Amino acid sequence: MNRASGTSSAEAFIVVEESGERPRTLQLSGVVDIARARVLLDAARSCCAGCSSVAIECSTVERLDAAGLQVLLALARKLRDMKLDVRLRRPSDAVTAAVRLAGVATELPTDEAP
Repeated sequence: MNRASGTSSAEAFIVVEESGERPRTLQLSGVVDIARARVLLDAARSCCAGCSSVAIECSTVERLDAAGLQVLLALARKLRDMKLDVRLRRPSDAVTAAVRLAGVATELPTDEAP
């Protein structure tokens, strides 16, 4: 497993490269807001490179604002354009609420599997 950090903070966005059939994982934690949108965008771009699917692990996200949600939507659209799959894995209540409020649940499907 190879890990690359999006930032040096304790709440880094982490890209985990899995081998075999498992999707590449983008791990999010803490607050995903406009202040961290650029770092998330860079991590998302890194995550997309050379993969067939992406799982966005977001079980420990405490808050997701519109800017963070826009980056996730852009990632999902880019992957769909490339005929690839993206899923939210174990979304926190904050993520579920933001996705539902924005009305984008069909664009950011959930994968409850571990």
